[in-house]
Amino acid sequence: MFGRDSMPTRVYAYGAKRPHEGLDAYWAEERAMHRLRNALVEIELDRRKAARDAVLARFPEIAEAEERIAAIDAEIERLRAEIRRRNSAERRRRPADDPATPRIAELRAERGAIVGKHDPAAESCECLRCRRRRAYADPDLADALARIEDEARDRTKALYAGREMSWANFNAVAQSMSRIRSGPPPRFAPWTGARGRVVVQIQGGATWGELVAGHRQVRVTPLPLPAHARPDGRRSRRPWHELRLRIGRDARGDDRSRWVAVRFALHRPIPADARIQQVWIVRRRNGVTDDWSVQFVVARSAGWARPDTAEASGACGVDLRWRTLEDGSLLVAYVEGEDGHREELVIPRARLDQLRYTEHLRSIRDREFDRAKAALLQWLSTAEDVPDWLREATASLDRWRSAPRLAGLVLRWRENRFDGDSEIVERMEAWRAQDRHLADWAAAQRRKFERWRLDLYRRFAARLRWRYDTAILEDTDWRELLSRPPAERETEPETLNRRWYARAASPGLIRQVVQQSIADTRLVDPADTSRRCSVCGADAESDWDPASETEYRCQAGHRMRVWRNAARNLLAAASGAVVSE
Repeated sequence: MFGRDSMPTRVYAYGAKRPHEGLDAYWAEERAMHRLRNALVEIELDRRKAARDAVLARFPEIAEAEERIAAIDAEIERLRAEIRRRNSAERRRRPADDPATPRIAELRAERGAIVGKHDPAAESCECLRCRRRRAYADPDLADALARIEDEARDRTKALYAGREMSWANFNAVAQSMSRIRSGPPPRFAPWTGARGRVVVQIQGGATWGELVAGHRQVRVTPLPLPAHARPDGRRSRRPWHELRLRIGRDARGDDRSRWVAVRFALHRPIPADARIQQVWIVRRRNGVTDDWSVQFVVARSAGWARPDTAEASGACGVDLRWRTLEDGSLLVAYVEGEDGHREELVIPRARLDQLRYTEHLRSIRDREFDRAKAALLQWLSTAEDVPDWLREATASLDRWRSAPRLAGLVLRWRENRFDGDSEIVERMEAWRAQDRHLADWAAAQRRKFERWRLDLYRRFAARLRWRYDTAILEDTDWRELLSRPPAERETEPETLNRRWYARAASPGLIRQVVQQSIADTRLVDPADTSRRCSVCGADAESDWDPASETEYRCQAGHRMRVWRNAARNLLAAASGAVVSE
């Protein structure tokens, strides 16, 4: 991601203001990156279709099996979409006996029968994966697939030649889409404007002093203090700077690049010996407004060891999880070290209630949206001389589920007033103002919780850094565990609660913060870390349920907290240390 330089990197992030110059250029770059993303999806879908056709021409039985699996997956997704649509229409979760759930189970069973079960001991396994592997080894098919790959590569090169953005942003989109070549077919993404970024990559890197002195792509200018600022005030401790990035098409002889300028607060300096490899302007939608930030990807040959780790030694096992405790708080991490130190990282119940309040605000927004929509429908059914544009825009109003869509109609109506609409326009303007207020309120509550949580995790990582020079964690794909569950399982209260608590805990964030704080962070295989006894190595009792029981029980009779057993196993797996009971 950061070039060939293997120096360890860090990301320095700073809050920024809305761009005061080149905002149109920023939006053009971001929209061009979105169009590129969908163009790459189209190339991948065409590549997969051509590959299926090539397989069908030479091995029809395998192609037919893959086509049937694709049809099953599409049918399952259609049924899940229907479940979600019913849930959205009724504003509640349907019971577990949804009519589509049994059909989904049947389709999944049929899919499993087609795929088959892999037999590693068989000389010629007949599962679909092994049959496909043998077919793809055919020389004729291999040549056809190679030609398909060359065609897809040529189309990607043509996109690069005709790109509307800088080469750095093209590479950023291409790298983010590199995973679409495996797994389920990728999907086209609609433009939502929820978040975005533009990237400038500095070839060879540059120091902070070089950016301040002036650079071809990135320029940083310190801003003078205002006349009313005190020399020892907060403004002096966090001086503001102006960042100018050169973005847009920058090919030789066809320079269509423009400058984007933002102001940001430099609350911590970038080390003078570090080299800045990339600079980002990042935008994130919060409520109905955008939060902007500036981020520097910084590499340092000396590493990122901190002076407060001089006396740190030994290793610790860090078990990440989300488990509600008796007092309503949420346990998110447990540490046990070689020196016998133990520590729990807990999110208090009061902070969880603060996060839950955003859901209460969302329910108010949903209720007021339904009332405003009903009032508008009632007025349209009795009003006379309604303009054609309004009739056409509200033709499907009874099926609308989006508050921003209705707010957009109100804004359009504001510019196209007509006789007799004063009362309903006043009602809709009042709804829009309240909805905007509630959206911003909910976003502020969520942002406040996220900032508090990040500070909690950073302090936790600092305490580990002062005591240990090695941290051991599980090599778990948290994104997969936190992904949205299938629609037929969304009705299960356990699934909904588990997903909510998992997102509140954000174990991936804890791991990231620990990795940034402790240089020697090791990831080990998470298999059986919770089920294997850390004292004797025996398996758990056959009736032990890790989902509901907080106390671990092994077949030899040892008992301890589940998270302590997992942390001890992590410590022993990576370091071979002997921990005391």
